[in-house]
Amino acid sequence: MDYLHILLGIAVLLPLSAFFINLLLGHSLRRNGQSKLAAIISLSAIAGAAVLSFISLFVWLGAGNGDESNRVALGKLKQANKEHLAHLEEAETHGSAHDGDAHEHDDHAHEGEDADHEHEHGDSEGAGEHAGLSKQTEVYTAFVDDSADTAEEQEHASEKDEGHEAGHDEHAHEADGDSAHEAHADDAAHGHTEAPKFAAHSGEYYTLGTFGKLKLTIGYYIDSLTIAMFCMVTFIATLIHWYASKYMDDELPESKRDHHVDPAHHRFLGYFYNKIFTGSGGHDDHHDHHDHHDDHDDHGHGHDGEEVSEEDYEFVDHEVVMPDGSHCHRKGRYPRFFQALSLFCFSMLGLVLAGNIAMTFVFWELVGICSFFLIGFYIERDSASTAANKAFIVNRVGDFGMIIGLMIFWTGFGTFNYDQLFDQMGTAAHEHAHEVHAHDDHSHDDAHGAHGDLATAIPSGFAEQFHASEIEAYAEEYGVSNEEALVAINHDRESEGKSPLGYWLMIVGGLGIFCGCVGKSAQFPLHVWLPDAMEGPTPVSALVHSATMVAAGVFLVGRFFPMLVPEALFVIAIIGTITLFIGATIAIVATDIKKVLAYSTISQLGYMIMALGVGGWVAGLMHLFTHAFFKSLLFMGSGSVIHAVHTNEMTEMGGLRKKIPITAWTMFIGCLAIAGAGIPFILGTSGYYSKDAILEQAFSWGNYNGWGFGGPFFWIALGSAAITAFYMFRMWFMTFVGKPRDEERFSHAHEYPRMVHPLLILSVMAIGVAWANPFSSGTELGYMLEAARPEAVAGQTLAGMGSDIVVPDEHLSHLSGVKVPVTWLATLSGVIGISLALLMYATPATKFLRPAEVKATFGGIYNFLRNKWWFDELYDFLFVQPSKVIGRFVSAIDKNIFDAILHFTARATKKIANVWTRISDGFVIDGFVDWLGRTVYRAGTSLRRIQTGNLRQYVLFIVIGAVAIFVFVSFMWDPAAASTK
Repeated sequence: MDYLHILLGIAVLLPLSAFFINLLLGHSLRRNGQSKLAAIISLSAIAGAAVLSFISLFVWLGAGNGDESNRVALGKLKQANKEHLAHLEEAETHGSAHDGDAHEHDDHAHEGEDADHEHEHGDSEGAGEHAGLSKQTEVYTAFVDDSADTAEEQEHASEKDEGHEAGHDEHAHEADGDSAHEAHADDAAHGHTEAPKFAAHSGEYYTLGTFGKLKLTIGYYIDSLTIAMFCMVTFIATLIHWYASKYMDDELPESKRDHHVDPAHHRFLGYFYNKIFTGSGGHDDHHDHHDHHDDHDDHGHGHDGEEVSEEDYEFVDHEVVMPDGSHCHRKGRYPRFFQALSLFCFSMLGLVLAGNIAMTFVFWELVGICSFFLIGFYIERDSASTAANKAFIVNRVGDFGMIIGLMIFWTGFGTFNYDQLFDQMGTAAHEHAHEVHAHDDHSHDDAHGAHGDLATAIPSGFAEQFHASEIEAYAEEYGVSNEEALVAINHDRESEGKSPLGYWLMIVGGLGIFCGCVGKSAQFPLHVWLPDAMEGPTPVSALVHSATMVAAGVFLVGRFFPMLVPEALFVIAIIGTITLFIGATIAIVATDIKKVLAYSTISQLGYMIMALGVGGWVAGLMHLFTHAFFKSLLFMGSGSVIHAVHTNEMTEMGGLRKKIPITAWTMFIGCLAIAGAGIPFILGTSGYYSKDAILEQAFSWGNYNGWGFGGPFFWIALGSAAITAFYMFRMWFMTFVGKPRDEERFSHAHEYPRMVHPLLILSVMAIGVAWANPFSSGTELGYMLEAARPEAVAGQTLAGMGSDIVVPDEHLSHLSGVKVPVTWLATLSGVIGISLALLMYATPATKFLRPAEVKATFGGIYNFLRNKWWFDELYDFLFVQPSKVIGRFVSAIDKNIFDAILHFTARATKKIANVWTRISDGFVIDGFVDWLGRTVYRAGTSLRRIQTGNLRQYVLFIVIGAVAIFVFVSFMWDPAAASTK
């Protein structure tokens, strides 16, 4: 562990070094015909970072965790979770024996409530009854609090557990009238494997400055989430660099490119070996993918066959028409692309490693700037420059809220460092947990106790920072300490139904942080920039949509999760749900293959955010990882398609499965993964595990909060899962199945091995990245993330200020009463979506399922979705056009008032200067100089007459002068006076 921060620090700096090398040497490389070296430098740097990241993973697994390694501890964590899940299942089974009494109690307690809520309590068999889940929470919470004790507390853990469980069992006995439940709960709380704790590794690289108690540092915060993110980002980025080294060949002359090798002529493995290890490769007889125009084609070759040097090579952009009607000619930017890509990777890795909120914000903004550079790479195109500006501006809107959130947390907690922030939240939560367990019998009957939950605790320092005067006044009035005053004030506020001091600021701070995520991760209503980001090169789209920019927002919410109170999480869940539905519905009608994937990304990000909002911390972050693999696969696959047929429009494709088979079948795997395909309870793709986990947590959230209130999260997510399966397989069928819609494009289509190799690797990861590790139990992705779960929320069911919002413990979503029905429903939704796509696009459709007729039948809905819910038009009406009107108004004021004043002042100054010039310069200065010159000239002219050139006259003047001097000296000099001296 002592070397982890060094290994990861070097991994961060390697892409930065590649950026500077390409920045400083890029022009020289092109001048010397070595532009391809830019890709090698960047690829080597990110590959080195990937190697260091995986070394760090093995170091972390082997590092000590008490008397054992983290690898062994993960196995124990897995075993502990299994045992406690079994205990909870037993508790549910035992509790179901008293359904009759529980239902009578529920019916009496909830008279007058809506029918949906009554149905929830009346029909809970198989889905998990509300009261049953309450009992399960009590058992699990007791376990977590026991396992979270320090070594000293563990000596008395058994006694404490007995006391706590006895209290819980007494309430259960009173409610159910059965003493057998008391004995069962006691048994369930003992004899289990203790869940180990995994401490984060934090520290400082360098101290920038100390300002009183505040220290600003370049630091690091390393837990299993950090290491997993490093492995994922660097692995995917390495494959994207490899892919881009071929994809960006258009920026090079023909002589510098890697030529296609037809798999029919060369064996795949032989080509792979030669290309990677010997650098050799075959040549291709196919023409490359751009049409020929004007005097040179896009490869820099003249029609006479004369090769153009790299220094003289000009890229021809046929999408940009100059005023004279010609196409845009510019220098190739191969090195520039890879330097921006390297800086992008450096920024993302720095964000993941950041140990404090100040560093997080710096790298956060760097990620945004790099995306601006890469989205606008083809800056000559109006669409690209507009997309880059749109992405940058929209993200600044979200970042404004993020700054507010960061400042609230910094002011309230008095520190920038994550470890100190989380320690304060964890301490407060742990103390509050014991308060809840020690509460009197009334706590079992109130709104919170009925759920067996733990209300969110606010650290005392946070409240004291913002309410110091109120606390000090209370302390002075009653003669108590500030700490006692704060406790008393909060008790008084609780009895009045008010929130604790500082609670609303926690809500505002959490939502402020989330605003940053809304921008970066393209959540409603700031989702509009992401589809336009397709204007960048496809490798950029693959990186932005998988492992970097959009992942940054979800990672930020996951990192700040302990700071998010239930009300903030509820808003987050709402935004995520709206986003996933909007993205999914627009993707249904998109015909641009990259736009389909772009809106798919928006929808999948909505799933992640919704999962975090309903308390599914592991589920949301796990989907972030699985999505990164299959979405990068799909985007690079789409790039391979575009590179083969030179169009993005799926309406011009069809039948490409025969021409580009590797691309077709790897994208098929990606479509299965994103649809969550799998054999229920046996085996599935990576998306099967992560998406089902999200749906299970949403289902559990609905159980706790009532299906009328919490049900929409689950049902919208479930319905969108069917839509996801439909539009992904619609894309696949339209692209690869059926007859070609454009014979010319079809006839020239072919694959590039250097572009399909990364697809093969990613297809394997898209299938199995979430699978269990048969060689080391507990080291799979899910438990790596479980080890990083914030302690402040581990094993707790959180409740907000009121009983309407309860965030259930994520472990409860794994109960069979939740898992079984959700798994079958999720599988059914996927089958429906795939089947509908198959009937409409892959088989001779009936008259009811022909796409054209469906479009005509639902023309209004089609136009609504085709126009992207009119968001762009709405924002144009609400913000863009008013901004233009205001801009024109301000411009008019500037021109007609300010400019008029300035112009008048300038003209007046000029006239004054002219007058002053004529008076002072003309008459005074120039007049004096001119007079002096004339006088000297006249004097010289007069004296010039003495100059006659006569020698005798000169001798006479010398004699006269000598006599005059002698006479003058004689009169002026007194010899007597001189002798006296």
